[in-house]
Amino acid sequence: MESQRGEHGYIRIMRLSHESAEERLKHVDDIVGESLSAQDREKILATLNDRGLINTRERLIIEVAVRHADELGRSEFDLSPYKRGVIQAEMLRRILWSLALA
Repeated sequence: MESQRGEHGYIRIMRLSHESAEERLKHVDDIVGESLSAQDREKILATLNDRGLINTRERLIIEVAVRHADELGRSEFDLSPYKRGVIQAEMLRRILWSLALA
């Protein structure tokens, strides 16, 4: 964005991103945590989508994959809610890492 300043030039405002890949991965670790509830998952994905960090298609693909893992943990493997939450968190973390590095 540029703004004229009378007769003495202008001001240019630029948005810069200095985040390294390591910083993006650390941020993913911070927001996902150890275990994940369905509500946490929905909030995280909604926030990432609202901020433009993932698009709607990516959000839907992630939701379907993580929800399916939760359903398998419940129906096929009879895992406790905590263990299912740990699996969901790890799955979401790895998907977001791959998107952050792309």
